[in-house]
Amino acid sequence: IEIVSCPTERDSDGLAKSSRNLRLSAEARQTALRLSQALFMFRGWYKNMPYISGSQLTVIMIAVLLIIVFYAIFRMRFKWELNEQRYNELKEKQKAEATITANDLS
Repeated sequence: IEIVSCPTERDSDGLAKSSRNLRLSAEARQTALRLSQALFMFRGWYKNMPYISGSQLTVIMIAVLLIIVFYAIFRMRFKWELNEQRYNELKEKQKAEATITANDLS
């Protein structure tokens, strides 16, 4: 078996041209593009590792963990408020339908 490498062909936005990427929805394509851009940002990070001291690495790890925790809490809070808003809208819709039904019966 011989493996032949070749450069990746990319669309104008930078996302790789592939049969899978062609089937992505617009939202999924944007997510894939952001992920691709994030991976390119960290390309070659291992080459810079000898220049990072242990204390710097600790600070970086703590910062990353804090960002993850903040995002998780923010996301949960946002979802809770969104679900509460949907619930209140549903209750109002049910009240309106009950009022219409009561008016139709009288």
